[in-house]
Amino acid sequence: MEVADQGNPVEQAATPGDGIRSLIHRLNNHLTLVVGYGQLLLDEANDRDVKKGVTLIVSEAEKASQVARDLLSLVRSSGPISG
Repeated sequence: MEVADQGNPVEQAATPGDGIRSLIHRLNNHLTLVVGYGQLLLDEANDRDVKKGVTLIVSEAEKASQVARDLLSLVRSSGPISG
């Protein structure tokens, strides 16, 4: 599965804040794919060491996704960003 290139959202954005929000959304989309595919691997994996490694990957991707959501919340609550 290939994720389509969406161009440079910072250049396409009306304001710098829009660009930052777009980048955070894109990052979170990629992290969601990592978590989803990791969970699929966990369902199929039979090897204990593989499951341990994939569990770590999923856990860290979920943490990174939460950081992205926290950043998005911060950007939204801080008001307009001027360039």
